[in-house]
Amino acid sequence: MALRELMPWRKKDLTPARREEDSPLWSLRRDLNEIFERFARGFGGGELMEREDLWGGFFPAVDVAETDKDIVVTAEVPGLDEKDLDVSLSGGYLSIRGEKKAEKEDKDEQFFRKESYYGSFQRTIPLPAEVLEDQVEATYKKGVLKIKLPKSPAAQKERKKIAIH
Repeated sequence: MALRELMPWRKKDLTPARREEDSPLWSLRRDLNEIFERFARGFGGGELMEREDLWGGFFPAVDVAETDKDIVVTAEVPGLDEKDLDVSLSGGYLSIRGEKKAEKEDKDEQFFRKESYYGSFQRTIPLPAEVLEDQVEATYKKGVLKIKLPKSPAAQKERKKIAIH
């Protein structure tokens, strides 16, 4: 065998190289990457359509803020009435449950795009400090649920300012 025959660019009966993108394993890898990217976008506030695929329906956005005296939880739940919401506190966790019901179903309508979500949801939020359960206040205005949880005196004292030298 001549040395020239061992050189890949010199072979005469070259079979066409298979593109990596055509491989079933490459396709699986691409799909898994897409799933993980959509999952990460769901936590980062990605597009609303992405959330439907990820969570399978209505999943309200929740913000948790903390001051020296309070923990404030804000949840966006548009299209719900107060009677459709259930807020409870147990063992250092705040639970928000609700159900968004479809107003009507018209069998003759054909949607080109539908971004309205319906169904039940539950969010359970771990609280970063002990709260005074009997002083918790919740308000609901224009689709925004705001829950003010006053911290216990012990939790307020836990915070210590550290001097920087």
